Amino acid sequence: MAFIFSNFSESPCTRPVTLSPAGIRKDNYNIDELNKFKDSDDIMKSFLIIGMGHFGHHLCRSLAETDCEIMIVDKNEEAIEDMLPYVVSAKIGDCTNIEVLKTFDIPSFDTCFVCIGENFQNSLEITSLLKDECGAKKVISKADRDIQEKFLLKNGADEVIYP
Repeated sequence: MAFIFSNFSESPCTRPVTLSPAGIRKDNYNIDELNKFKDSDDIMKSFLIIGMGHFGHHLCRSLAETDCEIMIVDKNEEAIEDMLPYVVSAKIGDCTNIEVLKTFDIPSFDTCFVCIGENFQNSLEITSLLKDECGAKKVISKADRDIQEKFLLKNGADEVIYP
């Protein structure tokens, strides 16, 4: 049985990946910090993770431990392949393109994570698009330096994390 969010439309900008719930691994990650994203009344939360580098992988595995719905997106297919057992949906696409983001029904996610590490300009653009153009409820963006945090907060990030 494959899982996929039914409210995501197909688009020529993105390519869906069919997923199977079989074989979900439970790695030993510290999830105490991530449990704050789950409501106390155990309502299942939904998360969008953009950027599946080292930090995006760790975040995805950790959130999967909290039994939440997770969708991942990256420009490179290879970056998401090993994460398929953890998520309900995966897309390949360039999230600096507003048309790509619009196909994801951004307001349906409780939190959107921007985990782009190699190109801060892309991270800044995606953060801004999510909040200003797509109606994201909450955007948490990754920064490597204090100056990046300043720019991310001014451009739509609700929180900034330093991995």
